[in-house]
Amino acid sequence: MTAPPTPTPTSNSTSAGDLGQLTLHPDTGTIGEWGTWIARYTCGALGLPAGSAIQVELPHTWNQWLRNSSRAVQANRPTEPFYVSARASRDGVRLRCEVEEERAGDARPNEDTEYVKRPRKGIDGTGRRYCWVVRVTLTEGSLEPADTIDVVYGDRSGGSRGFTPPLWAASPERVRAAVRVTREGSFEPLPEERRPLLHVRPAPPSEVAVVLPSVAAVGEPCDLIVAALDPNLNPSWPAGMRVTLRVVEGEAQLDGAARGDTTVTCPPNAWSARVRLTPRAAGLVRIRAQSDDGRLFAVSNPCRVASAQPKERLFWGDLHGHTRFSWDATGPAEDAFRYAREVSGLQIYGNADHGESLSAEDWQRIAQLNAEFYEPGRFATLLGYENSQRFPFGHHNVFYRGGSGPLRHANDAKLSEFIAGVLEERGGDVKDVLTIPHHMVALGNPSRPNTDWTLHDPRFHRVAEIYSGHGQSELSIEDSPL
Repeated sequence: MTAPPTPTPTSNSTSAGDLGQLTLHPDTGTIGEWGTWIARYTCGALGLPAGSAIQVELPHTWNQWLRNSSRAVQANRPTEPFYVSARASRDGVRLRCEVEEERAGDARPNEDTEYVKRPRKGIDGTGRRYCWVVRVTLTEGSLEPADTIDVVYGDRSGGSRGFTPPLWAASPERVRAAVRVTREGSFEPLPEERRPLLHVRPAPPSEVAVVLPSVAAVGEPCDLIVAALDPNLNPSWPAGMRVTLRVVEGEAQLDGAARGDTTVTCPPNAWSARVRLTPRAAGLVRIRAQSDDGRLFAVSNPCRVASAQPKERLFWGDLHGHTRFSWDATGPAEDAFRYAREVSGLQIYGNADHGESLSAEDWQRIAQLNAEFYEPGRFATLLGYENSQRFPFGHHNVFYRGGSGPLRHANDAKLSEFIAGVLEERGGDVKDVLTIPHHMVALGNPSRPNTDWTLHDPRFHRVAEIYSGHGQSELSIEDSPL
């Protein structure tokens, strides 16, 4: 068939109708279940001639793997997992399917490549650890308007196990796509309304969790959190499931119940149930939770009840969280704030996305989220970011008291310049700024230290991060895989 005319547009000359659209079949996956997902590109008004191409990029959450690494998408080994292929709806069309920047060993399960951490460029041009762009090029023939290209994630025809959804049941995220409608032209991204949302369902619950405050006082009402979780700790409370709570140590009243026990369900669209507890005597209080079918049960952490208002209390927080705003993380920032407050039962949360990854708009959005999720007396948010300096200064998470502060990351200023700028802004008062060094021994490599402690500034460095998802920063571990 004769190919449609090949225009030579500028990057702004094609309309949304010319670019076509992308759909997804299915548009949902359940964590832990292997399957096949088809991203179907439907040609726009110009069709696609030989030499044209499309790009498809799944949400980065779908590629996140264990140990803060990425699992590889690959187009060369049809018998192995995460194999991707492509097919056209029109006879006589030949396609070349490839994963951009794919290396021969990226998907091989051995000690060097099982946990892929090398960043790759996405469709938007930014480098991300969890980015895998599939490119499909028409090598022969052409496609007319409404013809399709199927990009098959988890093609099982050659013996591959398929593809599996991510570890984290994040909020729905859009698939990215771009198209090059000529042989020599540039790729143009599909508008948001022409790209599908990809949904993730948690696996069935494997446990319940009950979180109490660590310290309370007699007669002082406080909240406990009840969550049902899947094997990867995703919120997973099936509709209709009921959980019975009972005081198994100490004296306390649950949610006004006269007998000391109560049954709860999870409100619609919520990630957990919140129950009011009132201690009735000093000592320790523990709560037991059990699902109505008896399969899931747990005992809470201990709550130490004082006879009067205690002078000091123990609070729990997370001061090193990353989201999709960072080059080495995934998932909507809203999910991170919500999980900290509604599932983990934390009292403090400090989002610390990489400053060098943040735009001015991103920083503004993070400030907005801090304000939206802040609950006085219940959940404190700390505005901050990670300032990743090179040796000898090291990595520091920077937090500001209150809801505002400047974004000065490692690409803008050395640590000494950052400190001088803060001092100038605050008139020499640094009590409203905290910097927390981490990775002090460069992820366990004693020959490559990350922080020179002779540069320690006690005005800012009042605490240090000892342990994180990377491991223990206090001790060198020669065989650390991180």
